[in-house]
Amino acid sequence: MVSHDVSQTVEAMTQAVQDIRCAAAWLAAQPEVDTTQLGITGISLGGIVSALVAEAEPRIGNVLPVLAGGKFGATAWESDELRGSREFWESQGLTADKLAEMVRDVDPVTHAQNLRGRRMLMINAKRDRVIPPHCAEALWSAAGKPPIIWWNTTHYSAAWRLPEGISRMVQFFSPLEAAGTTFVSPPAERAQKQQPE
Repeated sequence: MVSHDVSQTVEAMTQAVQDIRCAAAWLAAQPEVDTTQLGITGISLGGIVSALVAEAEPRIGNVLPVLAGGKFGATAWESDELRGSREFWESQGLTADKLAEMVRDVDPVTHAQNLRGRRMLMINAKRDRVIPPHCAEALWSAAGKPPIIWWNTTHYSAAWRLPEGISRMVQFFSPLEAAGTTFVSPPAERAQKQQPE
């Protein structure tokens, strides 16, 4: 979805948001769906898109972006994954500030105030070089400082924490959790919490 062509990237991300909003509208129209339980999650770029969707779609009340953040221009400019794109952009005379301006409409920070008051949890990596921690902190702050979990991992070594992450996602999206009932962590997760990171 992210390419050398910045306008194509913005168009693709905008289309993704529109498509997911259509799916949310369809779900909300189904009689068997409890609309108070509509939620969205995604990892990395999917987490960025999930934040954008929730900002644009008021029916989505539960938001859990994983390894995601805001300041999309800074993310794209600084990310190890997009080094080739950055070199191309620089060869075309593009600067970090100009890129940030070009992607403003698909930067989750731009409309993050729409996330305030929603049930939201963020999971991020302290040593992430794909989604820099300061970009995660920018979204966290703009969204009203929801609960955030910091894993002492990189973007890719976070895969080792995936079982815990899935457990947290299941807990977060559980109807009981949404109603204010707290789950007891699975035994493996409790044991992991007792071990130093």
